[in-house]
Amino acid sequence: MGSLDNIGFIYSVCLLCFKLKTKNWNGEIRKDLAIMKTSENDLPRSTNKGDEFFILQKERQSVRIEGDGYVIRELNYSDCESLAENANNEKIWNNLMDHFPHPYTKQDAFDYISMVKAMPGKPMRFAIEIDGKAVGSVGFGSEGDVERVTAEIGYWIGEKYWGHGVMWHVVRDLTTYAFENFHYQKIYAIVFDYNQGSQHVLQKAGYKLEAILHKAAVKNGKMVDFYYFSKMRE
Repeated sequence: MGSLDNIGFIYSVCLLCFKLKTKNWNGEIRKDLAIMKTSENDLPRSTNKGDEFFILQKERQSVRIEGDGYVIRELNYSDCESLAENANNEKIWNNLMDHFPHPYTKQDAFDYISMVKAMPGKPMRFAIEIDGKAVGSVGFGSEGDVERVTAEIGYWIGEKYWGHGVMWHVVRDLTTYAFENFHYQKIYAIVFDYNQGSQHVLQKAGYKLEAILHKAAVKNGKMVDFYYFSKMRE
């Protein structure tokens, strides 16, 4: 299960240029990566004069959202093993963009968590915790510029937890968090036409099917439609 997302896509190329990846998940120094430096001034911002349209907020705060049997919380390096265990599944990859790693390793989890931790401002990428373990991830982000008032939400969760009614609650809760803490007017998600589970998740979370983009993508060598779901600020 998953929405195409943004799990690791929007800001992955602009933040600290992967100084964060100079160590492996187990703490060993990596020798295959150069270090580049980027200042906060290099981060993408709106040209609008109002602070409310800054893509990234300056202040940092801790976020923990507790639900019935699940917790949405910030990612930790201790999550690497559990994330890799749950994400290393071709069924999950089939529902996500090709840049989502497969096979998915502890190093992939470490690199993703490092990228998230390097992002300034209010958190936008989270772990989905069940029974004390990170079994999935959920997040959102904006393309900025003229699209700065919209954000895409994306998510995945381990196959073991499919069909248990967890994911739509997570999407609902994070959508509420995004509207309450950022100035987005619309949150949207894009899913493949065959991903009926994720479509059901979005509908239960209050999203509406806004458009079908026919033959808009290629997955596993086949042309597929995009289903575009959205929810407006109330």
